[in-house]
Amino acid sequence: MQDLFAFVLARHHRCLLVTGDGRLRTLAEQQATECHGTLWVMDKMIEYGILSPASADTALETILVKNTRPPAAECEERQNVWREMQGIQ
Repeated sequence: MQDLFAFVLARHHRCLLVTGDGRLRTLAEQQATECHGTLWVMDKMIEYGILSPASADTALETILVKNTRPPAAECEERQNVWREMQGIQ
């Protein structure tokens, strides 16, 4: 119910939807509603200097340990990019 409410609000107000739910993301794509996930949010926070790459890497490690099934390949790719930004490989 909450996911559908979030989708309706995003569509009505023509704003982007942030979700980690695959079914909701599919619905948003079908309805031409911009949709992004946690990794995108973290990338934007790094881009705007709100979060350091090191903090993002640590936060993602925590998410992966506790998680809800994030996309493994995308997570690994982001961690590689963030570690490269820190000069770590």
